[in-house]
Amino acid sequence: MADYSFEIKRAERILHRLDRVSLSAPHEAWAVIEDLALEFDAPGLRIVVKDELARIVIMAGLTGVRLGPQAAAA
Repeated sequence: MADYSFEIKRAERILHRLDRVSLSAPHEAWAVIEDLALEFDAPGLRIVVKDELARIVIMAGLTGVRLGPQAAAA
């Protein structure tokens, strides 16, 4: 298990941060991302997921998240 952080951002400003979410693989982050996308519904927002070393493993706009993980990652 590894810990990941989730950030809701507009430009470079962090609006919300969720730290230390334990996941066994990065792809498991999509369930958390989908929940956050429902909670934060505004244009111009993106979700950034970082690993324990603060490396970005997923970055997606809310529109892409609503279309599904495959569309957001494309």
